[in-house]
Amino acid sequence: MSTDTSLPPSTPQPQPPQAQSSHARTDSLFVGNLSYFCNNDHLWTLFSPHGNVQSAIVCRAKNKDPLYYGFVNVAAGAGVEAAIAALNNSFFMGRRL
Repeated sequence: MSTDTSLPPSTPQPQPPQAQSSHARTDSLFVGNLSYFCNNDHLWTLFSPHGNVQSAIVCRAKNKDPLYYGFVNVAAGAGVEAAIAALNNSFFMGRRL
């Protein structure tokens, strides 16, 4: 077994630079009070006119029943504020968001 003696033991080893992420920065929006019948596609369709939607997820219990809330990831920028302004307290599928 060989030991690297080029640096004293108290000196931290140099680390390789972290790879740049190829993903654009996104903001995650919580969407509450969703309808029982709302699915991921409905949520995506609701938010897509207001920004570049990266993902839309309706949260579900282990038995697959909806938990009446979800998350939408939107590319960071003006689309996030536009979506909040347009959809906050609006009605969707019979329920106020």
